[in-house]
Amino acid sequence: MRTLVPGEWYILFTCSDCKTRQILFPDLSEGRATLRATYKVECAKCNFIGKYESENLERYQHPSNADPKPIYGIAFFALLALLRKGGLLRLDRIQKDSPGRISR
Repeated sequence: MRTLVPGEWYILFTCSDCKTRQILFPDLSEGRATLRATYKVECAKCNFIGKYESENLERYQHPSNADPKPIYGIAFFALLALLRKGGLLRLDRIQKDSPGRISR
């Protein structure tokens, strides 16, 4: 579980099934960038898997005077997948050749 940080921006989606608003990922552009993608996301509440077009997402800035709030980590994994697909994140698999020896 992650925490909403006061003053930070986030991209939200509303589950098509249970109508719960949830964080998709942090908005690093602070509301300035244009999103052009379709996101396939599983709802953390009802487990419905939906596809959400960027024009149906909303931006949210957590109030700077609010307390930090816990959120589910699904958005974190969605962000990692997006970064990896865009080539901004490289994940190396670690393999064990023999006991005590690791290679990449």
